[in-house]
This record gives sequence, structure tokens and C-alpha cells, in this order.
Amino acid sequence: GKDYVLVHAGLCNFAVDRPLKDYRFFELLFKCPNYSRVYYPDKYLVTGHLPTRGIHQNKKPYFIYKGNNHIAID
Repeated sequence: GKDYVLVHAGLCNFAVDRPLKDYRFFELLFKCPNYSRVYYPDKYLVTGHLPTRGIHQNKKPYFIYKGNNHIAID
């Protein structure tokens, strides 16, 4: 019953009303998301790219980060 958006890194040039199909490849591949920001209140944003130990908000480095509708798995 949960919805997920899975991208490699993040959502560059994000706008809540912008359809995912309108993002170009490089916009999903390189820029890390802002883990303090909730991008979609009704979906989880699942990302890799940045090792979880590099996420400032992550209180358990080297483990999956969950917070603000983010799941970081790298």
C-alpha cells in the first residue's frame, strides 16, 4: 500500500508537479537529494549514489537511512 520512486541519485530540478517521465537521464543520475526535504508527501524516494555514511542526518552510518520519506540504500 506504499508508493516508491526509485532513482540512482536524486531528482535534479525537482518540482512536485513535474511528471517523472519528464526528467532527463542526467537529472536522475548525479545530484544527491536533500535529505531534509520531503519531495513527495505520499511517496518514498529511494536513492543510492551517496554512501549512507555521508548523510548528515543518518544517526547509524553504514546502515540504510530512513527519514523524511527517503530511503537511502547505498
